[in-house]
Amino acid sequence: MWGWLIPVAYLLGTFPSAVLVARASGVDIRSVGSGNPGASNVARVLGWRKGIWVFVLDAAKGALAAGLGLAVGISSGANFIGALIAQERLGSEAIVATVFSDDNKKYLSTDLVCEEPSMAGYISPDIEMFGYQTIGRIPQAAAISS
Repeated sequence: MWGWLIPVAYLLGTFPSAVLVARASGVDIRSVGSGNPGASNVARVLGWRKGIWVFVLDAAKGALAAGLGLAVGISSGANFIGALIAQERLGSEAIVATVFSDDNKKYLSTDLVCEEPSMAGYISPDIEMFGYQTIGRIPQAAAISS
């Protein structure tokens, strides 16, 4: 399902914005200045306007990659559903545990008091939670001294 992310991430990471901006000006940026295909070398060789273009394109690559990462990051809900599926496949005698390690900040914009309709094919309407155990953080001083 998320297999498309690998080629997209690869293409984002290898997009040579400095090389393309310099090539549009007839320059191989890898063979002039410091040889580094980056915004500062483009700015030194071709001027600050071209350097800004490279900087903006590189920042956009980073923002897009971060946005994709936020969109598909593993949340507590995904961990919980994964644990349920593992429990189902391993059988009722298996003990399955999961760790909810995110801080739930991404859910601040979610309307948690709104009733959601049950959708066909969702497993959440069939889930009944019998209990849970919370484990507090280990104080840093105790962790260092052990």
